[in-house]
Amino acid sequence: MKIRHLPRTVSYGILCLAVSAVFNFRLSGQCPEFQGELGAVGVLTARSADRVPDADRECVRTALVVLEGAKSARNIPLLISYLSFRRDDYLGEKEGFMTRAVVEGDRYPAVLALAETGHDAYIPLVMTVESASSTPLVRHNASHAILIGKRELSGLGSGLEYLRDAEVATNAEGKKAIEDALQFLLTVPTCALYKSECEAIVLKGAQH
Repeated sequence: MKIRHLPRTVSYGILCLAVSAVFNFRLSGQCPEFQGELGAVGVLTARSADRVPDADRECVRTALVVLEGAKSARNIPLLISYLSFRRDDYLGEKEGFMTRAVVEGDRYPAVLALAETGHDAYIPLVMTVESASSTPLVRHNASHAILIGKRELSGLGSGLEYLRDAEVATNAEGKKAIEDALQFLLTVPTCALYKSECEAIVLKGAQH
């Protein structure tokens, strides 16, 4: 059987359609499959926390969870840039019944990833809290990461005390930002559960 060659104009047209399909696929925000820490970094680097297409949201959440497990200091700046990214609600979450366990901080996956990173993340997180360019959401989530991370390592109040200690070395605007963050932390689940302990630490520091 003879193989008939398509006319050059038809072949060129098919090639253009193929290129166009790939280009449109990339623009549509389809999230590629990835493997491991390097793949997760690639997914996040190619996107922005404030402009994640709907089709990519679960992929971005998964990438942040991968970096939570990596616990690598080299990912800290990237994770901080994703502090404003909120995962989509799980099935039944809005209605008040849950089909899966939810831990404190997991609505913003970068919070848990930074908390798990540990000691190396604390100074960059404090700087984020103090920064005039941080939005209230980013400031609050940075402080929450400190609270969760230090709670696991050093006990309930250590994150609050760490932020209080940071006030000594910052300027008036930084002090104001830290105070705002501390007031926010009084509302998170940990301090809602241990209200008197948290309030005692925050109020004690405010009196000095």
